[in-house]
Amino acid sequence: MKQVFLEELPVILIMFAALHGPSIVPVFIFLVMIFVSYLLVYEIGYAQNDTIGERTEAQPKLSEAYYAHRKLRMEPEAWVWATLVTLAAFAVIPMELRVSMLANLGLRDTAPTEAGIFLLTAIWMVFLGLSRMVFYAFNHVPLAWRVFVYLPLHATKYFGPPLLLPIHPGGVALGFAQIVRTWSMYAIRRAGGDEHALSSQMVRLTFLCMFSVVVFSIAELTRDEAFLLALAFAFCILRALPEARKKMFGSAARLGKVL
Repeated sequence: MKQVFLEELPVILIMFAALHGPSIVPVFIFLVMIFVSYLLVYEIGYAQNDTIGERTEAQPKLSEAYYAHRKLRMEPEAWVWATLVTLAAFAVIPMELRVSMLANLGLRDTAPTEAGIFLLTAIWMVFLGLSRMVFYAFNHVPLAWRVFVYLPLHATKYFGPPLLLPIHPGGVALGFAQIVRTWSMYAIRRAGGDEHALSSQMVRLTFLCMFSVVVFSIAELTRDEAFLLALAFAFCILRALPEARKKMFGSAARLGKVL
């Protein structure tokens, strides 16, 4: 709940927050539902990762829940639920929004309006299949390579919705900053360090500042883009302050005494 629904999902919603007006509520509902459908398939790879880790790693990082549910079967049920949730996601949004999504894909005239739900569902399920293939590759490459495959793996988590919905540069900046945050923690752990000593929220805020410079340099910001960036900075700052106070100032004081 803390990591997925209170951290990752808000980032995705903020990435598209500039889609204001009457479409914002159905867009947010849609984003929540396709994010859930993504997680249903993503967790298959996570379970496989734990199984492989137990079998091949000297010190696998496994929870008590893994040992309690290691024989739980996830396929094909997870795919069935992902398909049903995806169908529902495209069914609940207004027809105009579905037409816009098909137009973004260059498929507006490919199928009748009523069939758009099934066409869009098929497209999203193909994307989920591709993300599953990336996770499969991540689970089977040598450990020294995983830190690099982790990057495209997490890119699929945040940059699937832009296939269907327009996104502002500020949203792209936030998505990239979030990917750097999660990637840096994984890279530190794979290098033998303590990822919990890092203020990962400050990492995200720092890279949001850096990527925002790129956004500002591209063109003059519209009011919507400025609003999105302000919202992204507010979220990142609020999330970073408690962690920075605990990890940076407290750790720095302890390190100072040791030295």
